[in-house]
Order: sequence, then structure tokens, then C-alpha cells
Amino acid sequence: MKEISPKIVKFLNSLKDPVERKRSGLAFAEGENILNELLKNKIKIHSILLTKIFYEKSKIFLHSIDDEISIYIVDESLLQRMSTTKTAYNCVTIFYVKNNIKTIDEFNVKDVKEKSFLMGFENLQDPGNLGTIIRTSVAFYFKNIFLFADSVDPFSPKVIRSSAGAILQLDNIFLIKNDEYESFFSLLKANNIKIIGTSKKEGELSVPDEKFLLRNIPGLIIFGNEGMGISKSISDFCDSFIVIDQNDQVESLNVAIAHSIISYFCKKAIDKLQEK
Repeated sequence: MKEISPKIVKFLNSLKDPVERKRSGLAFAEGENILNELLKNKIKIHSILLTKIFYEKSKIFLHSIDDEISIYIVDESLLQRMSTTKTAYNCVTIFYVKNNIKTIDEFNVKDVKEKSFLMGFENLQDPGNLGTIIRTSVAFYFKNIFLFADSVDPFSPKVIRSSAGAILQLDNIFLIKNDEYESFFSLLKANNIKIIGTSKKEGELSVPDEKFLLRNIPGLIIFGNEGMGISKSISDFCDSFIVIDQNDQVESLNVAIAHSIISYFCKKAIDKLQEK
């Protein structure tokens, strides 16, 4: 056990800034469940801050942790001040970010399976949405996602918490900048990968449409920003658009909900194709 110092508190608070997370290669997550996920996925841990109650409850478990990991017992009031939530968790884990955030230069189109879909998201701003999307993606075996434009940092504490640790199970998170759209989409089209936009406009093809999905494997399905949807700079590259059939009294579905519905039907289409 080590004594907490103002320096450690300051360091942890600095990791709330995405610039510092990127510079240091570290992030933090709150809660016992995330700590268990980090250990299960063998993610390298820098340090753990926990309350005395949690330490007493988990003493045997904690003694099995690598000696190189610094463990600090802190007051609940201190964890509350450092927390990113209204109700503080009983432990905070600082860990080394998994090396799965990639650029377009690291994307190998030959790795795209013939019987699969890719999932892309443009300019997502709500960390809760992205966390839920990541959790759903892993649940339906879509373990590579593409974030376009200035989407929220995937390793922000809120995204990690909302994903319930599923972000640790993603293979890759590809970041695509605005000025890389043309080269990226041209690469997909050159390799017969369809680009499908999600839309809330009338007259687009409704999901579920199994025949459409089967015709468009492999394909990249793109979901737009929470408020604005897909930008024209992306929609101009789309080969087709799909919309979820719904009550017209509701303007649109939350992007994470829409992604869950479409992911379910995509997984069914992939399973059917693999049966052949």
C-alpha cells in the first residue's frame, strides 16, 4: 500500500483531458467491474485507488495483483471529488491504453471479410452513446469500428464506463479525418465494399430488408451525428441509404438504439450467408 499524494491526485485529474490521455498513453476507469475487465483482458495497469472498505473486502483478490502496480487507499470524499459521476465508485484504476486506436494508414482493406459489415460513426459527441455502441458492437461480433471527423475520445472515462469495459475487447478503432474521406471511401469502392448511410428520410430502404443486406455484404454502414445525422461530405460517397421503419410521430431514434437494431439484422444476414 502507498500513501496518496497531491501529485497523484493532480495526475489523475489531468487524465480527464483527452490531450493528456494521448500524451501519457494512460486513461482511467471507475468501478470494480471495469477493474475486473482490465485484469481479465490482461491490460497493463499503472495504479489503483480504492477506499478502505473496498480494500478490506477485496484484500485477498488485491494481493494477487502484480507487485509493480501501485495501490493507494483513499478517503471516499477524495474519490467523490475526483469522480466523473455524481455517485463515486469504490475504486479507480489508471491503466495503459490498449494499442487499438489506428489511423487510416493502418487500415488494411484485405483484412475485411467477404461475409461481414463494418460499422462507422460520424462526429459522435455523447460519450454515453459511443460507449453503448461499443458494447453493442462487441455483443454482435463487430469488433472493428470507424470514427469519422471529431468524435468523442473513445477512452474517456464516460465511454469506458458506458461500454461496461467492452472497449477492451475491440480489435481496432480507426479514426478517419475529414480530409481523408475521399481516399478512404475510394479504397473501399475499389475493393467492392458498399458504403451505406443511415437516414431518417422517407423513401429510403427500410430495415429489416434481408435481401438488401445480403446484396451489400461486405459493406460499411455509417451512422451520423446525434443532432445533424450524416453530413453531405459523407452522404455523397454513399451507394445507398437505409432507414428504420418506425412510427412517424417520433422524429428519429437515438443513434445508439438505431445502431443496436441495425446490428441485430446485420448479424442475422451474416449468419444466413455463412450457412450457405
